[in-house]
Amino acid sequence: MVRLTLALLRVIVLLRSFFTATFAASAFLSFALFLGGDTYWLGDDAALMGAVLFTFTAWWIAVQTTLMPFAGLAVLFEFTRWRSFLAHTAAGGAVALWSARMVELVQGDEAILPYADRDVWLAVLAAGFIGGATHWLIAGHRSGMWLGPDRPDKVVG
Repeated sequence: MVRLTLALLRVIVLLRSFFTATFAASAFLSFALFLGGDTYWLGDDAALMGAVLFTFTAWWIAVQTTLMPFAGLAVLFEFTRWRSFLAHTAAGGAVALWSARMVELVQGDEAILPYADRDVWLAVLAAGFIGGATHWLIAGHRSGMWLGPDRPDKVVG
């Protein structure tokens, strides 16, 4: 019963981590695509509201397209007790590229966003790295700890 309770609490922590990490990645994507250049538009309320709406729209799309890959990787990392910062960050990048491919931000030679294909893919990859690092900070560094010790104690006798 204790292990079931710990597993349920871990799922809650993982879900909180997922939502926070996807929002951090979306906010970074908004920053990379809109705030990376001049900030003259900060005085214009309509442009600022557009950036905020883009952030929440990108977050909602990220939640929809990355939940299942995240769940699969989270289960893998939990049961293998993989706590590596690099592994979680790389997994975040892989999931972000999966998400970008699912929503087809880049279609053939023509990008939906007014940026070069390479710039969009790099921004999405960097946002995935930010999301993976955020997940590691919240939950990834404790992957599999709810399962108990890594090795069972040896019984002498």
